[in-house]
Amino acid sequence: MKLKNKILRIIQNQPFCSHVNDLYTEFNLLPLDHLHTQQLLVLVFKCLFNNELIPSVFHSYFVHNHDIHNYATRTRSDLHIFVPNSSFGKRRIK
Repeated sequence: MKLKNKILRIIQNQPFCSHVNDLYTEFNLLPLDHLHTQQLLVLVFKCLFNNELIPSVFHSYFVHNHDIHNYATRTRSDLHIFVPNSSFGKRRIK
C-alpha cells in the first residue's frame, strides 16, 4: 500500500505530504481495501444473479437470509443478508 502511494506521488509529481485520496482520484483508481470489497461484492452478485458467469462450485456459495428462516429480522424485507453456504473460502470473506 505504501509503495503504491509512493509510486502515485512520483508519477503525478506531487509532494510527499499530498493527500492520498487526491492521488487515487486523479487516476480514477480505488485503494487496495476498496478493490477487495468491490471484488467480494462482484462475487456475491454473480453467485446470486448470474450463475452462468462463475464455476459451478460457487453456485450455492451464498444464500438469502429468508432462505435460512422465515421470521422477520432487523433488515427491511427487500434487503437480505448473505451468508456463505460452504466452508470453502470462508476465511477470505470475513
